Formats: sequence, structure tokens, C-alpha cells
Amino acid sequence: MKTLRILAIDDHEMTMLGYKFILENIDFEGYDIIVDTATTYDSGKKLIEASVNSFKYDILFLDVQLFAPNEEQPHTGEDLGILARKLVPEIKIVVMSTCNNAYRITSILWTGAPDGYLVKTDIDPETLADAP
Repeated sequence: MKTLRILAIDDHEMTMLGYKFILENIDFEGYDIIVDTATTYDSGKKLIEASVNSFKYDILFLDVQLFAPNEEQPHTGEDLGILARKLVPEIKIVVMSTCNNAYRITSILWTGAPDGYLVKTDIDPETLADAP
């Protein structure tokens, strides 16, 4: 059985844990699913950087609006997506946001070059399973 490594990053812990629960409980035939999670830019960055020398994440579910109220230089999910793409070019990045503004979505698609974009209010277990 092949292992599929997923990293889910969202600054709303309950939302992120919901994604983790759904992904770990969907039957992806032929795959063993491992989901790691992070709730901040820094913790997500550390997981991505650590994975480069051991295993690599296959999929990154990323909240584009990672708020960092305690950081001197706040970073966004877009920044983290750009870093992930640089460190692991083959990673599939799915951006998730409450933003459904066409101009903003176009900007995100150009800047970070994600493989997918999901509006959080439209996500259900089937949508999440089909995203990668």
C-alpha cells in the first residue's frame, strides 16, 4: 500500500482538525493516509522544511489567510505556498479560503501557482476528497 502524506495548515484549529478527521477517514483505495497539521506559518514552515530531507508531503491543504498576531513580521498562507513550491516542486497545493472575490482568487492563483482553490463555505467531505 502506498503512503500519501498530507499537510493541512489552518489558523483555526477546529477547522484544521475537521479536515484531518475527514481525510483520515475517507477510503482512498490503495493508499495509507497520513495527515500532519499546523496552525501557524512558523509551525507549517518547520514541517515542510523537515520533510525535505526525509519524506516529502504529497499534498498541502493551505489556508491563505494565516494570521500571525504575535509575530514581528507576519507571513501569509500565500508566502508559505510559495516556499513549499520552492522546496518541494512536486507537491500539490490546494489553497482554501473564505474569499470568493474573483480578483483576489486570480491574484492568489498567479502568485502562488496552487494546483487548486477551494472556497471554505463550499467544502464538504466529497469536495475535500476530490481536491488533490
